[in-house]
Amino acid sequence: MINRFLNIFLIIVLLAVASGCIEDGFTDDSSARPEFSVDTLNLGLAFSGEITSVHSFRVYNRHDRNLLISRIALRDGNEAYRLNVDGVAGKEFADVAIRPHDSIYVFVDAQFPPVGHDGKLTVKSLLDFEVNGGRSTVVLSAECIDVTVVPASVLSADALWSGAYHVMGDVTVASGVTLNLAEGTTLYFHDKASLNVEGAVVADGTPEKPVVMCGDRNGTMVGRIPYDIVPGQWSGVTFAGTGSRLSHTVVRNTSSGIAVTGGEISMLNCVVRNSRESVISVTDAEVKAVGCEFADAPGGVVTLDGRARLTMNHCTVANSYLFAPVTGALLELKDDGVSCHITNSIIYGNGPMMNTKSPDSGDITLRRCLVGADGSDDDTFIDMIWNSPPCSLPTPTAISSTIASAPALLPRERPMHHLLCPRPCAISTAASEAQHPTSAPTSIDMESLICYDSISLECYMPAYDFTVGLSTSTPNSRARAMMARASFGFRSSGQ
Repeated sequence: MINRFLNIFLIIVLLAVASGCIEDGFTDDSSARPEFSVDTLNLGLAFSGEITSVHSFRVYNRHDRNLLISRIALRDGNEAYRLNVDGVAGKEFADVAIRPHDSIYVFVDAQFPPVGHDGKLTVKSLLDFEVNGGRSTVVLSAECIDVTVVPASVLSADALWSGAYHVMGDVTVASGVTLNLAEGTTLYFHDKASLNVEGAVVADGTPEKPVVMCGDRNGTMVGRIPYDIVPGQWSGVTFAGTGSRLSHTVVRNTSSGIAVTGGEISMLNCVVRNSRESVISVTDAEVKAVGCEFADAPGGVVTLDGRARLTMNHCTVANSYLFAPVTGALLELKDDGVSCHITNSIIYGNGPMMNTKSPDSGDITLRRCLVGADGSDDDTFIDMIWNSPPCSLPTPTAISSTIASAPALLPRERPMHHLLCPRPCAISTAASEAQHPTSAPTSIDMESLICYDSISLECYMPAYDFTVGLSTSTPNSRARAMMARASFGFRSSGQ
């Protein structure tokens, strides 16, 4: 009986060994190919001369037998890309085995030589995987740009910056000094870097070529969350002097946003968003903003303290902050001495509309604004749209609609006197710029506009890549989609 059981046990062992030998054999099927987690590995934006962050993809063996990759190498031998296959660094790899239904990782970074001209250069290379006489390929791609590296420093003389800059530490513009930023200039700030303005900054961006201040990270962090919307990547900008002027300027991904601690600053068609604290804070200073967007912060989007003075027209103050509970208001007025006058603007999103010690004692007015809170008009709140989502406003169905079609959208018998457009509006016409300038209007009389049949209005929200009339299927939050749809609307003085 014992011998019988031993025989059965030996047979089972032999079968298991035989089975293992069969599984361990390499497939020689010419149609057997590895599969990849990506077709193209995009390394994003890369600064010439600097090593990129590490990116990775997986190589899968979906077959029932071992897969032997006889050779892995860059087809063009590009020296800029650096590889690590299954934990081994090198330029070329031979006889890499993947067990059945298993996978390996390939890690890639790069260090590119100078581009040699303004703008970005797309650098692609083909990474080949040769198996059983066939070849499969993953494309490696990066956008390379030449940057001027700026260490921690003090600017003691007037300067003009144009192009791309990689700011590695705290940069101070000394008192009496002006830093001019030409159209299209981008400042990429490293972790904890900042811009401290004791003199003045003049940023001359345009709708086509804005001035941008942002963090130096690209790609995604967790899952598919892009670093483009992640706050806290660099410290922020502090203004303490007079004479600063920002036009078509984007400031994003900061810890403390824009802090104005003295003097005054004017802002036209700017976007300031995604801050870990406030988006813009004003203390004992003055800010004038037209056609601007201030969005996304947990501790108060716009904060006023001391003898702060704020004037806003055709602006959006919004909050759909994703990374922490929202504890502050859209408007945080921390002192009775503040002066706050907001006209033709949208104030909407997570958190209270306003926190203030005593609205009746301060110099505060909101006129012709849409807000997401309940309330009623009085001497402080004048001709308001209360507790209404922005998408409830009438909006044209086309991206650009001529004023000639306005009567069809809005009957002439309804007196439409003011254009409520918190995002910048561009007015284009066949007539001369002198007759119809393209600067953002502060208030538009519909009767006067209807006379010009050739004029078209176009409003847009560049911060969220939405254009009025386009589908809102682009991945983004519902609140942002609503703000995009609300960026063109007409306000009836009779409502």
